[in-house]
Amino acid sequence: MVSNKIKWSVGLFLVIALILATNFIDRNNFKRVQDSVSTIYEDRLVAKDLIYDIQLEIHEKELLIALNNTTAYLSQKNKAQDELNDSMTQFSTTKLTLEEEKVFNNLQTELAALFTLE
Repeated sequence: MVSNKIKWSVGLFLVIALILATNFIDRNNFKRVQDSVSTIYEDRLVAKDLIYDIQLEIHEKELLIALNNTTAYLSQKNKAQDELNDSMTQFSTTKLTLEEEKVFNNLQTELAALFTLE
């Protein structure tokens, strides 16, 4: 009789321990998935918007130069440089792959050369 109670108690304890262990594992998996979704949003979608903003600023500079509109170009130059620097700073905080990091470093070099020429 006592051994039956011990067997049932050990069995019940093992079931409770198993439930707690699976709950802990599920919680860790959920946190990992949540972090992945957050990373996708912050590092991919936000980065895409920043790339678009950078491209738009550079295109506006190209248009002003192509139209030979030096007064508008000079008045927009400092504002455009500040916006480009802000976008580049925000972009540098995202997680990049090795290839993306090479391209980003090349873009930083090219922008620095552009600012020097201006």
